[in-house]
Amino acid sequence: MSAKQSELSFEGDMSRDELLSHLEEFAASMRDGTVRVELGEQQLVLTAAEVVKLAVKAKTKGDAQSVRLELSWPG
Repeated sequence: MSAKQSELSFEGDMSRDELLSHLEEFAASMRDGTVRVELGEQQLVLTAAEVVKLAVKAKTKGDAQSVRLELSWPG
């Protein structure tokens, strides 16, 4: 039996204030235990676990800088 797989992804530019607003909404939804990801008409609802695995990757390459966060938990 295979599990149903759904995925939404987004990549784009936004202001730091817009980014912070998204992160604050995400943090609030994690506290509530339900993470809702919306992209246009599409929506994915995840049930957050009490224990979450966090991976952080930060790097610089020339003048470019990046930070990547990955959260995962068993379903």
